[in-house]
Amino acid sequence: MEATIHPQVFKALMERQKLTQQGLADLSSVGIATIKRICSGKDSPKGKRSHTLKALAKALRVEVDILTACELPPSEEDEHLKSYVTIKAPVSRQTDLSFQAVEAMYGISRSAQIAMAPLFAALIAEASLKWRKERLQALGAIADQLDAIRGDNPLLQGSFARAWGAEKIEKQSIESKDVFGHSALKRLEEESQLASSDFDSNYDYDLDARLPYEWVSPFLVFLKDYAGSFAQPDIKIELGDDEGNPQIPSGIADYRIGADFIDEICGDNKWARIAIEFGHVSLRDIPKELLSPERASERQAYLASQMTDEKRWEHAKSRIEEHMAYLEARRLARLEAGMDQDDNEADASLFGNGPFEVTDELIRHEIKIIDEWGL
Repeated sequence: MEATIHPQVFKALMERQKLTQQGLADLSSVGIATIKRICSGKDSPKGKRSHTLKALAKALRVEVDILTACELPPSEEDEHLKSYVTIKAPVSRQTDLSFQAVEAMYGISRSAQIAMAPLFAALIAEASLKWRKERLQALGAIADQLDAIRGDNPLLQGSFARAWGAEKIEKQSIESKDVFGHSALKRLEEESQLASSDFDSNYDYDLDARLPYEWVSPFLVFLKDYAGSFAQPDIKIELGDDEGNPQIPSGIADYRIGADFIDEICGDNKWARIAIEFGHVSLRDIPKELLSPERASERQAYLASQMTDEKRWEHAKSRIEEHMAYLEARRLARLEAGMDQDDNEADASLFGNGPFEVTDELIRHEIKIIDEWGL
């Protein structure tokens, strides 16, 4: 029985090698017309044309029997992938941009970042516990000093009690690898409640007042301290929200990687920044020849050009809808609380007092604001 090349197997082998029909023709020295006929199923080299089979098999990096098989056997890569699982997790736009920035700045691919994430997490967790142990020793020394001098002084006795109690709780937290300080916060809150029940209610036993700021999230404070130990790191970590309130109790950092790098990429071009920060363009999509400082204006123009009129319209509409949702939530909350409505005059002139409606006029106005003021 003569060997036959099956079109689907043939095209799959070409795809594995990332070869076009012309590319395969050039590599195998087999005519492009022959390759096209094989792909279409109209021709198959056989019999006296066995040399063509061998040339194609060599170019496709397989044996002739695989080239002429009825089904394509799994590749080594396919077999390798069987040991992998797919992880799906929603991330914010900022996290996605951080993945891109790490790849662009350090050459670590996204897949490598994900693969090494548990390693990075374990290393940084252990580093944070070591950092806390060092400070625990300092706290212990302070407690010893207070113990030596407190005598009958009630203020010094109180200071000693708080230092000694904090040292004990922190030690237990570290030993249990309580990285985010969750159990420590719970213990301190319990002690605060017990203490307040034994003393006059006018005595201040508010948890936030008793708690050193580091205890709000020891992991966050460590990260900020650690990031600050590097010379000019392009890593920014915030300890609180936009209003400066501590982030309790998750311990998950609000961070940004590559902020200066993104600034350099986008410059002052507002739409270029929106294209990058809102995921319309990936950093890896920027042509390499445009990444040099000398071609900054061309790069920014390229990024801005990716924000078509339709995308700009949709972006402006989305911004308005987000702002309207915020205003509506605020309006309803104030109504529920029986408070007077005090919407900003500029908001009221545009949106009224609700219910709100997105109009073309509003969208055009928002685009104008972005053109003039940016994000």
